[in-house]
Amino acid sequence: MPSAFTPSPSPNPRRNDARRIKFGIWICSLIIVGAGTSTLIWISLVFVPFIGIFALPNLVISLCVLVYAIPFLVYLLLAQTDPPSHVKGLFLPLNPVRNFGITLATFQYLFFLLNTLPRVAVVAFRYVIWHNLLKKLDEENVQRERTTLDRAQPIPVKVGVRVGRETRVWKGKGKADQNAEEEEDEQQWEASLVVDELEEKEEEEGTEDSYGDKRYRGEGIFRDFAVYNVEYRLRKDARSALLDIYLPRCSKEDHLAEQNELEDPQDTAAAFGTTRSRAPDIDNDLADESSKSAPVSESDPMPRSSTNKDKKTRKRSIKGSGRPVVVFIYDVGALGVLKPRKEMFCLVGAKFAEMGYVTVVPDITLYPDGEVEEMVTDLRYVLSWVEREISKYDGIPSRIFLVGHGLGAHLAMYTLAQDAVVRSRDARQATLESKRQNEVVAKLNGTPMGRWKGRMDEDLPNGLRALSIYAEDVKLPTIKGIILLAPVSDIIKQIRFESKHWLEHISPIRRAHGLSQIMCMQHSLGHLLFAAKNVLQPERLPRRVMIVHGAQDRIVPFDSAHWLSELLYGLDVPTVFRPYRNLGHYDLLISIMKGFNSEYTEWLERDFRAFIET
Repeated sequence: MPSAFTPSPSPNPRRNDARRIKFGIWICSLIIVGAGTSTLIWISLVFVPFIGIFALPNLVISLCVLVYAIPFLVYLLLAQTDPPSHVKGLFLPLNPVRNFGITLATFQYLFFLLNTLPRVAVVAFRYVIWHNLLKKLDEENVQRERTTLDRAQPIPVKVGVRVGRETRVWKGKGKADQNAEEEEDEQQWEASLVVDELEEKEEEEGTEDSYGDKRYRGEGIFRDFAVYNVEYRLRKDARSALLDIYLPRCSKEDHLAEQNELEDPQDTAAAFGTTRSRAPDIDNDLADESSKSAPVSESDPMPRSSTNKDKKTRKRSIKGSGRPVVVFIYDVGALGVLKPRKEMFCLVGAKFAEMGYVTVVPDITLYPDGEVEEMVTDLRYVLSWVEREISKYDGIPSRIFLVGHGLGAHLAMYTLAQDAVVRSRDARQATLESKRQNEVVAKLNGTPMGRWKGRMDEDLPNGLRALSIYAEDVKLPTIKGIILLAPVSDIIKQIRFESKHWLEHISPIRRAHGLSQIMCMQHSLGHLLFAAKNVLQPERLPRRVMIVHGAQDRIVPFDSAHWLSELLYGLDVPTVFRPYRNLGHYDLLISIMKGFNSEYTEWLERDFRAFIET
């Protein structure tokens, strides 16, 4: 029996924190509405004679309230999960300089949303409703009308040949002419029966693609251009992880015509910045530097010339069954309350599908639902599913290309690098162990040590020794190439860059990649590749890499991409760096969306085609 002095159980602290956070959000919202309204009123009264003397101090007070209330609301929404260890209770900013910087960043974020979201929504609506659904209905109506007309046409028949239930009487014809026309009509009738049987079989089994292979084209109103919400794994919390597939609608002839644009040696070389003039704002100095630094070999992904033999080989590969596969990974570390989802990037998938590629856009676990381990696991399952199932959608499992944006680019490259580094380390350790055993055997047998004599360089960083592959049981396919759009190359440098703009606490990067500096370094692509430079086997990485970055990027520093390109070049990974002076972080993404034809769209599309098709 419990003692009378037994204390009552304390309430759940997490539940109390959740209640306090909700209460604080409501209070801050009310304060912002009141202070914003009073600010507008006092601004209008400042210029009124005599009243402006009293309005000016009140305006300053209202602005000060906003400068504190807005950061408080931002922190309550974004910074309460895994706060710093020294924080007890709610994590709120008190530094006025920090609050002013966060307020300016909030207004910039709201301006971006108000300027971009309506345009994207209109174009997406036009793409889904007008370009696809109405076009599909029109095509079905035209096909139905043609079928009705074909069935309504009278069929000429003749004596002695039964066609349907009618006969035709021949007059003024010779016997030879009559027999010849009878045989021709019989052949036409038999051919029409074969066509009818094939059409019925197609309707039962599925449509035949332009390359002559059967493939699944979706169901319902989205048939023939997209397949939505395909499950690729079941997560630990029993939630299904889904992906969308965008199918190319162009015919075989159109696809071949597009590829023939790259057949000319000048066009191919120009696509990589060797002969033709570049985009209006491309950084020529850095592009020339990256072109010079790119390793040239027999497997160089950037051919400078093209022979007739190369053209014939490329045409044979194009005429083969299937299309290249593009897997797009969105920015998994995006700032703000609007979290990215696969549906938001339907226009990106539609753009790559329009270029002739089977495009996969998966949903990836975001912080705080999961950290970097869960993100890497999701991506490994996505790539495994693509290799196993994409042939049903006319994709080529051996021609998979990854495209990532922002922290999604870091995730894509880190997933491949983690697998490559660990397997290279294990292979090296196995070789060293074999040499050590040979030395022991040689010493016991009195064999000269010359063959095995030498220093065993076993000095590995502690982080590299402890590194393991997340979801190692999920096999990764061979990746033909990877395109990194405004990539984060180093987590530590990115956190420092965000701290200069007072955003490190509301950004998910630090908390998603580890609360300690050691964990962030272990999950950083740049640190991992640099630490493994003496161990890594380059053939385990993607066979070629393209990095595209804009100099006007205010979210990921431009130096990040340039440093990554130099690091990959030092590791003997064929890399192409495409810098643009007047492109921002999201400008780069919008330029590759279907329906947004900026001055960079054609150049980016040409670069992507040359990278994937050559």
